[in-house]
Amino acid sequence: MSSVEDVKAGVARFGDEVGQQVGAIRASAEALDRSTAALRGITSGSSHSQVSETIARVEQGADAERDRVQPWLRGELLTGWEDHLMSTVIVPAGLSMGPRYRYVRPPDPTPECYEVHLGDDLVELTETEAAVWAAAFLYPDQHAKLTVNRDSLVRMLETAPKPEPHAARYVDDLIARGLLVEFDPDGDLQPVFSRYKLLPLAQGLGSTPEEPDLHRIGVGDTAAVAVPIQVYTQWSYAFLHANLWDACAFYADQSEEEAAGEKLLDLTAAGVARDVAINLPMMVVTGCAFFDPVVQT
Repeated sequence: MSSVEDVKAGVARFGDEVGQQVGAIRASAEALDRSTAALRGITSGSSHSQVSETIARVEQGADAERDRVQPWLRGELLTGWEDHLMSTVIVPAGLSMGPRYRYVRPPDPTPECYEVHLGDDLVELTETEAAVWAAAFLYPDQHAKLTVNRDSLVRMLETAPKPEPHAARYVDDLIARGLLVEFDPDGDLQPVFSRYKLLPLAQGLGSTPEEPDLHRIGVGDTAAVAVPIQVYTQWSYAFLHANLWDACAFYADQSEEEAAGEKLLDLTAAGVARDVAINLPMMVVTGCAFFDPVVQT
């Protein structure tokens, strides 16, 4: 593990850019606590953390940006996504468990590490690694357009006012460790969806008379995202299945309806998976769901 000074220096190199992007997240949903759950949780309590300090500062200016992102909250967040779709997107996996401090007296204000729940493991990250992982939750508007991938994430870190020169190495390491996941929403999703589960966070808020085809997810009476019914169902129930692909296949199976002579819908496992994949980045980065590897027994 790097020394404390090395860790602090690593975060400082891109702290300014993280602050700018956290501003975008804070504006992206009126349920601000949920939209940055991972970013906030993994740095909470760290008195020296550049990321924590930036979050506190940008919270004060969130209202000024709210009008710019209201279309996302009205269910328009995926409008025109076909025009922006890149071949591969990247999303963070796991659930932040926050900083871990040493059992010492007097208290040591420097976290020993930052922890992420990942499958049946509790992964330990340095502060720099944790901040790079948290950076994948930023840019909710770009996640909604499916334009965040490995290259754009590395470029954001490398071109920050205080650049992170080793961004590519950090990102590749997190991919190798399963903390960042790449997939093509328009490609073969069975390999990756067979290795991961989708688990719900936040609350289901239902639809509205004005938009009965969109089902909202958020906290209280405030929606963070709005998704079609097949995605809403997967968000709510997919965790009951062995993996996300099995959940999509189960939803698409109409053998009972066919046996009963009922009218069948135009559903396939691949089609349901594609709908989920298109909405998955936005659900994850707003704290409405988390993507977790299947535990092998």
